[in-house]
Amino acid sequence: MHMPYFISRDQTLLQLFSRHSMVLSNVPFPSELVSFANHEVKSVQMIYMNLMPQLAFLPYSETIFGHAIVGIDDDDDENNRCRERLPLHVSNVLILLASNLELNDVPEALRDHAAQLIGSKQ
Repeated sequence: MHMPYFISRDQTLLQLFSRHSMVLSNVPFPSELVSFANHEVKSVQMIYMNLMPQLAFLPYSETIFGHAIVGIDDDDDENNRCRERLPLHVSNVLILLASNLELNDVPEALRDHAAQLIGSKQ
């Protein structure tokens, strides 16, 4: 992978981007509500351009905000199909995780979907 000069000088970034096809981030955030300019912050978002696909999770005030940064469309149909399926795959993984952790607040329809996924993998 050829990196722009300004990035290739940073060995950490070079190793990260040359060895991985996706980055997964979990950014810690305060668990209690915070305010900005005397207004309660209700949600947090992570939006930026990246050189490679990235899944990012921001836990805030008993909610986990998820972001999929997948780049722009290109002429490669295979890449476009992968990008289109990414939200489905991430959702399925989170449903399986919630099911395996036996979380009580998972809606019944999602639990049923997770059970079908688990059954199809056995």
